Amino acid sequence: MASQLGGVIAIEVDDMFTVGHRFHHDQMSQLRKKCTFGKYVRLRDEPQGASFNGRKIQQYADGSSRIDMQKFIEERLRPVVLEKGRLANKKSFANECEVSMARATCGALNWLSEGSRLDAAGPSSLMASKLSRLTIEDIVSLNAVVKNLKDNSHVSILIQPLQHMKLSKVTDASFASRDYHSQGGQILLAHEEGLKDGHAVPTKVLGWRSGKLHRVVNSTLAAETQSLSRGLGDLV
Repeated sequence: MASQLGGVIAIEVDDMFTVGHRFHHDQMSQLRKKCTFGKYVRLRDEPQGASFNGRKIQQYADGSSRIDMQKFIEERLRPVVLEKGRLANKKSFANECEVSMARATCGALNWLSEGSRLDAAGPSSLMASKLSRLTIEDIVSLNAVVKNLKDNSHVSILIQPLQHMKLSKVTDASFASRDYHSQGGQILLAHEEGLKDGHAVPTKVLGWRSGKLHRVVNSTLAAETQSLSRGLGDLV
């Protein structure tokens, strides 16, 4: 956000994450002399890591980094509270209050899926599509997702240095899971040589997505082929 006061332009930035070598750090030092930073840390100087946009990021001596959202999951991700007796008819539609709570939970799931929890990407997409006709049964499924994430809140992503980086894509699909539309998912991997030959090699997750496949198909194979085609296109 920028504003002009007395001929001086003031710029407010909420969060900044920068990466670079010595020249970059020298330029950042010059910038810090001209601008006021509320908090400025170098990851390598913070053994416990630093928080950034709901994530905790740690950097190790070998150049690898770890990203987790444990604090967000434990403090901000909440299940939908159902009043006594609501579970008696799981096919009944959710009321306005329950839909509002479910929408907030789906928003948190979406934030997690964009941050570091790729296992939240599928549930986030699937549950968001049900909000317009949400049932008690859907809420039970949503709460099960929340419980699983809380039970495994420590799961993190490790970003490792690679010497001979190769790229691969993993894709899959669930046939006709959303009103005749299938759900497709994919994960982008960066890894050392040997993965395609079945060897265990250093591997890191670079990106992921899960969403509705817009073309209606008549078999699981066709859905998986469509997801693979999309994945290969993104990889190229």
